[in-house]
Amino acid sequence: MKALLIINPNAGAGRRRVSPQPIIKEAFVKEPFFDLDIHETTGPGDATNAARQAALDGYDVVIAAGGDGSIFEVANGLVGTETALGVIPVGTENVLAREMGVPLQPHQACRHLIQAQTRTIDVGKVGDQHFVCFAGIGFDAHVAHNLPSERKKRFGALAYFLTSAQTLGSYRKAPHQAKITLDGTTHEVEFLILVISNIRSYGGRLVPAPQAIVDDGLLDVCIFPNANYLDLMRQTVAMRSGKHIALPGVLYYQAKEILIETDAEKQIQLDGDAWPGSSPFRVSVVPRSLKVRF
Repeated sequence: MKALLIINPNAGAGRRRVSPQPIIKEAFVKEPFFDLDIHETTGPGDATNAARQAALDGYDVVIAAGGDGSIFEVANGLVGTETALGVIPVGTENVLAREMGVPLQPHQACRHLIQAQTRTIDVGKVGDQHFVCFAGIGFDAHVAHNLPSERKKRFGALAYFLTSAQTLGSYRKAPHQAKITLDGTTHEVEFLILVISNIRSYGGRLVPAPQAIVDDGLLDVCIFPNANYLDLMRQTVAMRSGKHIALPGVLYYQAKEILIETDAEKQIQLDGDAWPGSSPFRVSVVPRSLKVRF
């Protein structure tokens, strides 16, 4: 099997201070199943370009070795092609890998990749950009856009919590009104976070979209109200098991086409990372458009 391994040399090295690259390369050298080439990324967008070229060159699989951001880039180069996406998770949260049952240890992840069958899943789309996991509008996007890169490198997933704690109070004071149109039906809502999911999981082991299925041709929309601190805590605790959707004020929908219009400009995050642009946002599902091997 002809494979391209795309490695983000910075992924996973922050808190450990040790690059995961030698371990990843060793795992694949021991597996003759792959006719393997290796590409180390040089900056933002490089993984997308390398994956797109690999698909044009007829590679069977492109393997993203990194975090959810690296997977996001590689997937954007493979959507709509015959080349499958593989994953070796060495990131901060590894949301997609955990959701799909990919082992977090490189040697085991490599073995999992060999044994898995290729299948096709949905992706979401915002403008010309695709996402595999979720898009977030509101407070989570605000955190992603205001998260210092050095803090993320030093503290990993804890950096999101620290930034959230610093900014939540001031963010809640502003009005957050939205008009959301789901397959032609419009709702007016007040919200703190609006998550549009292709998978069940989210960062921090939370499950905002418990009914999401990665190949059902739908996106799941969970809207969290701008509630008081006690209710926010209840929602967060309940979200560990996906039971938050039964709480008062939490709204849950499924749709193929979604339009979000807000009173004030809002930012967006895609698969956990800040993405440029501001509302309104038009989001849609692209059914069974990404081949994967996990």
